[in-house]
Amino acid sequence: MKPVAGVDTHLDTFDLVATDPIDRVLATGHYPNTPVGWADAAREAQRFGITTVGIEGASGYGAPLARYLSGAGFTVLDVPTRVTAAGRTTEAAGKNDLIDARIVARAVLAGKANQWADTPELETMRVLSHRRESLVKDQTRDINQLRALLIDLDPPRAAQLPRLRSTKAFNELAKVDPQNNPNRKVIAQLIRDLAIDCGRRLGQIRTLERQLKTHMPEVGNHLIDTIAGCGVVTAAIFLAEIAGTDGFATEAKFAKWCGAAPLDASSGRQQHHRLNRGGNRQVNRALHICIMTQLTQDGEAATYIARRQQQGLTRRSAIRACKRHLARRIWKTIHQHQLT
Repeated sequence: MKPVAGVDTHLDTFDLVATDPIDRVLATGHYPNTPVGWADAAREAQRFGITTVGIEGASGYGAPLARYLSGAGFTVLDVPTRVTAAGRTTEAAGKNDLIDARIVARAVLAGKANQWADTPELETMRVLSHRRESLVKDQTRDINQLRALLIDLDPPRAAQLPRLRSTKAFNELAKVDPQNNPNRKVIAQLIRDLAIDCGRRLGQIRTLERQLKTHMPEVGNHLIDTIAGCGVVTAAIFLAEIAGTDGFATEAKFAKWCGAAPLDASSGRQQHHRLNRGGNRQVNRALHICIMTQLTQDGEAATYIARRQQQGLTRRSAIRACKRHLARRIWKTIHQHQLT
């Protein structure tokens, strides 16, 4: 086995640690995340005969470096952030950039990294999907705060307030009147400000959803057409999270990556499996959304879960098995319609 390098990337800089096959540090370096820094890091790696480099965030801050190294003949592997987090927890090593880079190198040696691939279509999905997800989180937080303030200002109105999903609803709240009560003016102003922010953000979310639909690759449209409960946003999550990977050689690897492969928890005569809380949680959530949608519509998932329950599984175990079944179908669809 040859020496490898691990890289921890940030917006402006990145750190590199080169190790031999038995985890002895050969070199460390701190570089600017610029073409000059990429070239210097490549030369340092080549000095030790390194041909494989693992990067944490190869589809994020590390994407330009990953493209440069790939073009220079290196094999680039993407190391998930959960792997480095687990490495810090296991070894109680603290946290700094060099420690993270060394943990990345160890992940490469242990085979815990995925082959990185530059797929512009999927990178577009990743950027749009992640931006939408960030806006949705902010929207949920502000709506909860808005409701809490409205309860303080006008409890009857708060009790009758429907789900806030339209620009019209936010515009109405932006006109809330404290009725000349000086003690309520501050709360009313906060409600108006939050309502205006939410209305504007809702427009941004809808614009991103239209862009996701416009830029959806052919494979995404096949997912939407063939997987019940999979819409534009859900298909975008699948493609966004798989961006930068090699698509996984087998459906078992894909299922493990998205946390849909139950873990063996057998002991003695008792043979059973337990929930896998690892894997990519965004993809796992997207699988759950598809299944729950199918259940409400008495779709394929309802039939599958009912059959597995008749075989003796509990409902929870049947849903977990359904996730594994759905992951297999998604992997097949993705590989039948090439991403590149």
